[in-house]
Amino acid sequence: MRTKEEKQYLDRQAVCARDRAREVQRWLDDTTDLRLVDRILNGDQEASNLLYERHGKPIKGFIAMRVKNNDPIYNLCQETCLEIRTGLVRFDPARGSFHGFSMGCARNVLRRFWSDRPSQFEIPPDGEDEQGDFPDGNQVSPADTALFDRLMDKTFGGGSPPHQLIAFGYVQLLKWKPSEVVEELSGFRLDVLTERLESELCVLFSPQESIVRQSFRNLNRMMRDRKKLSEVVADPKTRKTYPRLLACIVAETYLRDYYTSKQPWNSRTYSAECAQNVTNWWVSVKKRVIRCCINIETY
Repeated sequence: MRTKEEKQYLDRQAVCARDRAREVQRWLDDTTDLRLVDRILNGDQEASNLLYERHGKPIKGFIAMRVKNNDPIYNLCQETCLEIRTGLVRFDPARGSFHGFSMGCARNVLRRFWSDRPSQFEIPPDGEDEQGDFPDGNQVSPADTALFDRLMDKTFGGGSPPHQLIAFGYVQLLKWKPSEVVEELSGFRLDVLTERLESELCVLFSPQESIVRQSFRNLNRMMRDRKKLSEVVADPKTRKTYPRLLACIVAETYLRDYYTSKQPWNSRTYSAECAQNVTNWWVSVKKRVIRCCINIETY
């Protein structure tokens, strides 16, 4: 017979497991959307149908909870699909997911609808989640392990500088704010941050720890073999940005060494500029991953 404390602990563990599964699935879903968008822009009609199948239900739910009756829902969904197709060339995956883009298109359609028929507007219920549906609490389907493996390998096994990978890991995967990275991690060496990031991602993506550890092999080797920055960074722009660090051992450098702010270290402007540095590193890696994602094939 379990005690009350044991039951509460198991309940918390179940919630954490569900949240981790959702995060893995969301990342994989974004990757699938990017491949489909690329195919659509290259004239693939089948990809357009597949993308609608993936997002048609959330769009319909989003619209249905914002009008008073069902009559206009079908037409509004059709207008949203047209809005998405005509605006697809403007979609920038570095600024957000395709889901967010599609919801933005639905909002545009609804604003035009409301402007003509203000009496049709209805406040969405408090229980609505970001998908435009009511949360059901069900476990998401298991993540595609093969795709997750290749995605992690393309990210951490690619050619991104180590400080950018660390920023990407904390901001994109662990959901830290750039300002939090500056406040809490600036004083740590990159070898320590690499070990810490790997450990936290293993917990987040459990039970797929082996995939995380495999994807970190190059980054760990870089730290273990005491490589200099000049040996691990080939990008001319990055080398030009950090000439004084090129001869330094990467593992012994601190995250703060890569900030480019010229302001006094204890000023608010300095913190803001450093947070912008972290944002730029995260986006740089994200763009590289996006280019790789488009070429990742699933079997």
